Amino acid sequence: MNKIIEVLPNYEPKIDELNTAKIDLNIRDLQKKYPNGCICCGNTYLPKKYSSLISQHFNTNKHKRICLQPQNELFKQDYGSSNTLNDAFDKKCKENRDLKKLNYEYKDELDKLKKKYDELEKLNLELEKINILLQKKCLDSKPQNIRIANLIDL
Repeated sequence: MNKIIEVLPNYEPKIDELNTAKIDLNIRDLQKKYPNGCICCGNTYLPKKYSSLISQHFNTNKHKRICLQPQNELFKQDYGSSNTLNDAFDKKCKENRDLKKLNYEYKDELDKLKKKYDELEKLNLELEKINILLQKKCLDSKPQNIRIANLIDL
């Protein structure tokens, strides 16, 4: 028998743009964002229990310690020293552009190294062929110990 299992999402506070911090959702936001329920601090809250979630659980130190404080710390790290969310967004966009530019530079450098490696490999193969031919000529005339190895270390 097949059962459809729905995994409830973890509760995530919303952003208060005035205070630039994360705050708890109100009942309308909970109903809109989590129509089937959510998990907060290890407890499952279904839509019928949202009023108790707001009135009792949100006021506990456990909720503030486990949910709100870590979310606020992460938000402050992402938000940085910006005055508004738009500034923070612009800074992140600039940071992403700089990282993208750096990725392209590294890719170009890797492509150049690969090209150089391929050229050296071809040159090494040619030198090995010449070395084998010379060894055959030397063996025909006079026996000698000639060692064949990579002439260019890659």
